[in-house]
Amino acid sequence: MPRSNHDQVPCAYVVAGTWPQAQLTEDAPVSAFYGQEVAVNLTRAMQAKGVGLRQLGEESGVSHTTISRVLRGQVLPDLGTLARLAAGDLRAEPRLPIATSLAEQHGGAARWVRATLQISTTP
Repeated sequence: MPRSNHDQVPCAYVVAGTWPQAQLTEDAPVSAFYGQEVAVNLTRAMQAKGVGLRQLGEESGVSHTTISRVLRGQVLPDLGTLARLAAGDLRAEPRLPIATSLAEQHGGAARWVRATLQISTTP
């Protein structure tokens, strides 16, 4: 499925460092920054729970290859993928903080998504 606005995959905007902790180009679209935050926060949540790709895939209903691609910045997850990950076992403490302070910078829509999915805003 084509991405909106012909954005490249998130990792394509790395200017320095290693994905996902890398610095992104100044002109990177907001989708790249969201993809980066999802990758960082999902990695943290997986480490905190001691969950690997295959286990998370089985528990969430998201294929381990898709999770791997999200973590490597090679794909932007769709809303269904985010919802399944947020509803999975990682939702218990620590919750999967898909929308964080970056989302708050982009106004009401992000707050609505966060509230609808009951997504924590703290890592």
